Amino acid sequence: MLRTGLLLISVCISIQVGFTQCLSGNCYNGIGKFRFQNGAIYEGHMIYGRLSGTGTLTYSNGDIYTGNWKLNKREGEGILRTKDGLSYQGIFYNNQLNGKIKVEDTHGGYFEGDWVNGQPMGEGRYFSSDGKFQSGEWSENGFVGTLLLTTKNEPSDYIPDCNIVPCGSGKGRLIFDDGSAYTGFFSNGYPEGEGECKFVNGDLYNGDWSNGKPNGRGKYTYANGISLSGEWKEGKYIDVPKVTKKSYAEGANIYALIVGASRYEFFESLKYTDDDAYKVYAFLRSPEGGAVPDDHIRLLIDESAIAENIYKSLDDITAMAGPEDEVLVYLAGHGLQGFYVPTNSDGYSNKVEYEDIKNRLKSCQAHQKLVIADACYSGSLLAAKTPMFESVDLFYKKLTASGGGTAFLLSSKSEEYSLESQGLRQGIFSYYLIQGLKGEADTSGDRIVTLDELYTYVYAQVRKYSGNQQSPVLAGDIDRSMPLASIRG
Repeated sequence: MLRTGLLLISVCISIQVGFTQCLSGNCYNGIGKFRFQNGAIYEGHMIYGRLSGTGTLTYSNGDIYTGNWKLNKREGEGILRTKDGLSYQGIFYNNQLNGKIKVEDTHGGYFEGDWVNGQPMGEGRYFSSDGKFQSGEWSENGFVGTLLLTTKNEPSDYIPDCNIVPCGSGKGRLIFDDGSAYTGFFSNGYPEGEGECKFVNGDLYNGDWSNGKPNGRGKYTYANGISLSGEWKEGKYIDVPKVTKKSYAEGANIYALIVGASRYEFFESLKYTDDDAYKVYAFLRSPEGGAVPDDHIRLLIDESAIAENIYKSLDDITAMAGPEDEVLVYLAGHGLQGFYVPTNSDGYSNKVEYEDIKNRLKSCQAHQKLVIADACYSGSLLAAKTPMFESVDLFYKKLTASGGGTAFLLSSKSEEYSLESQGLRQGIFSYYLIQGLKGEADTSGDRIVTLDELYTYVYAQVRKYSGNQQSPVLAGDIDRSMPLASIRG
């Protein structure tokens, strides 16, 4: 039996949550560099003051970890390099190595095998610097090799590591800078042909590649089990949603996308955003809300509120809307500067840019387009609409007669947080939004709630309830006399 010279260390190194000094950047929400109380220095993505996303931590003992983080723990693809010269590369779960791991030693060799909860377990292979390798298993005495081979006799399932030896052409495995792992064929050092990519958030893509990106036929499977199959171009899904376009009914129709995200993979959960979304949905289905048909509404809650579904549903409703119709988008959940955070986003990938929403709405032929966002740092979103039996007719007549355009009703200014209230059991903004649409905002007494009336009411009530900490914003080029709801007599 041959025993390797491979040394192992404990890879469960804890960090202190608090830090004493922000050295540069945004150390709360964004990319920053700061020093922990014990002298460790972190540089990378932060979400609500926690290590989340990709980043590098230099520990006080000299060890360095580069890779993915989730709530202050190593989570996903990463590399841990110790001060003694060892390197651990693979998947981390709850701060510990788990799954297929590669360990490089100080003698130019490396080990590949399975780890469980931070410890090597079962079979593995050790490759020495002289081109030979051993196949064996772990015991109480360490890794014991039982077979000696040369690289000329490599087993047929051996896949070269392209992070160590650059892959020209053929099959290989490559870890990207963001921690995602690609296994498949290469051409001139880039993924080309059939391949599979496992993303740090648990998503998986299988299919054709070209120029280092998904190109051609492929299937994208989200961590929650939802999959998307079709054609891809330069890393983007390009299949056009198959929407059956109805002949436009006389007068205006309403089409709505409602998103409520409360249970996140990388963020703290919110208490009421899913309920807020359901209440907006119920309102639109009511006579006061326009009695909007169910097939005119796309409702995405929690697990379904992922980036790809949001974009696809938005494309769906904008494709159905005609020149006399109205499109409403309501988003409730976490928000960061410039974008809404879907449930599968780590704040770095899988995010929904507000600019993307605006650009999609520009191409929509609907008469009026309204976006409402109840999210921190909202920056671009707007209101709801509604009628009722006899007043339903009045509502739609006024809707058709009002001027067109696009508007955004946002729960807070770009530098503010959007707050939830345990007393109201809702987000403060969404609570007063619904109350206003139900009639509290009808200051003129004509049983119609206009956009201007709603904004005036919501702004005053939210400012009052939050102690002036939250200030809703209305922006856009829409007619402020546009009717949003009708009140039962």
